[in-house]
Amino acid sequence: MGYRQNDALRQSLNALTEAVFGLSFEGWYRAGYWGEGYIPYSVVEGERVVANVSVSPMEFWVRGQRRRYLQLGTVETHPACRGQGLSARLLRRVLADWKGRCDGLFL
Repeated sequence: MGYRQNDALRQSLNALTEAVFGLSFEGWYRAGYWGEGYIPYSVVEGERVVANVSVSPMEFWVRGQRRRYLQLGTVETHPACRGQGLSARLLRRVLADWKGRCDGLFL
């Protein structure tokens, strides 16, 4: 988690996202959009991100009450590492970390 200033890991996450979704986040990062509101939970092997679930906390007004939700994004696993339960492990960690701190999740 929290490695936006680590060039090697950030570039590895970007490479994974390009391989899985065909999208590059590097321009998004360079434009300053990767702030405190984008939290990657990643499985790292050596210097390589092989699975990721990112969390973006958001607040909404729902029926007159302020609610905090988590947007889950960039849920991905490198094709060579699939079938090992890595994304499930990351999701369990997200749920444990945010238990009692949010009102719900959305993908």
